[in-house]
Amino acid sequence: MFSKIEKLVDGNSKQIVDQLDGSVRSIVPTISQQIGKPLTSKVLQVQDSLQEHRKSIDFSLSNLSSMINTTGVACQAMNCRLGEILGAVRDIQKGVSQPGEGLTENSQLVKLEKELSLVVKATNDSVIAALVSRPECDSEKCVQAIQALDATVHLLQRAVDLKGKAAESGGPVARAIEATMAKVTARLDAVIAVKEDECLSLAGIKQAISEAVEAAMGSYMKKIDSTMAKMSAANGEDDMARSVNLARSVNQEELERRIEEASEGQRHDFQKLNERFDAMMSQNRAEGARLRAEVAELQNALKAAQSNGDGRPGGGPVPDVGGEEELEQISAEEQKQLTNAIAKSDWPTFSGKGEYDHMDFIHWIDSAQRHSRVSDGVIVLKLLTILTDGARSWFKTMEAVHKNRKWSFWRAELCKKYGTASWKRKKEDAFDADKFVAGVTVPSD
Repeated sequence: MFSKIEKLVDGNSKQIVDQLDGSVRSIVPTISQQIGKPLTSKVLQVQDSLQEHRKSIDFSLSNLSSMINTTGVACQAMNCRLGEILGAVRDIQKGVSQPGEGLTENSQLVKLEKELSLVVKATNDSVIAALVSRPECDSEKCVQAIQALDATVHLLQRAVDLKGKAAESGGPVARAIEATMAKVTARLDAVIAVKEDECLSLAGIKQAISEAVEAAMGSYMKKIDSTMAKMSAANGEDDMARSVNLARSVNQEELERRIEEASEGQRHDFQKLNERFDAMMSQNRAEGARLRAEVAELQNALKAAQSNGDGRPGGGPVPDVGGEEELEQISAEEQKQLTNAIAKSDWPTFSGKGEYDHMDFIHWIDSAQRHSRVSDGVIVLKLLTILTDGARSWFKTMEAVHKNRKWSFWRAELCKKYGTASWKRKKEDAFDADKFVAGVTVPSD
């Protein structure tokens, strides 16, 4: 009997292992595709950020090396000067021990004192200048680079969490991505249409300028012909030939001068139009590349969401969402208690002056909304009081333009305004303005 039970248990365990193996093999490719691609893209972004910071650090080290070389040259010059001073002191000592003719000991000592004071003053000035212009290690830039890497890793982790939630939601995400793709495609079509209209208007302007030049030349030719006809009817053959030649020469010079002026103006206009056309085409290409990248990313996300919705095993158990829906359906009294649980003094403030303060500010509001189920309208209303200084002015201006009551919209705008890109651009501009060029930049006092 025990042998039969053992065989039965072994057979059931093999079936369970086979079923688990098949389920894992069918699920692992989908999960690896959904998680591997975002992780790979974010890791590549982190690598790009590291390369950029490495370039800035290399640039700082090169400046430091040049300053060190300059200081070394100054030290060598100072050493040579000190050698000269030593030689002068020895000559003075010889002169003191063997005074020359016509010189007294007091005059030699006075001369020695003057020369020594001048040499000491020059050496002191050169040493002070070298000490002022010496390079210093800027540890703030290293701290800023570490903070940027920390923020990038945090954004990577958040993106991975959002991808996991999108993969779980399936259908609504697919519909949202399709709607976003439609908006982006419509925007791309509108931008292309506007650029085509501008190109057509530029071509029309060129044609109008050409027609104006031809009309001006035609009017001058008609004047020449009418002048020749009048002079031929009024004068004889000789006078007519002389007058015709004179009129031809005068009108030809005037015509050449006006044609030259018109061609010069047309050349300037064409140059300006070409510059505007090149600028618009480059802007169009950049906008088109960005929109194409967004469309490609949305298409990949849509394919991933569709594959996640279609690739679920048919025989698997259906997740029980009834309990979650029952948890979301709460009474109005409980909702009121959850909303009032957050005191006015508990809400954080944000002024826009810190480098990464907006991340903690956004995380706090997200956590409060997730746990207390506070509505977007309450959060947007709170932004009028919890935003201070420059952030409040910015919010008032944006709210008057957009009039949006969704917290997700204002969260994205806060990240755009006070995100890593704008902070990095400000720091790069400050670094470029504060760099030291040996032999060009004047040392500060």
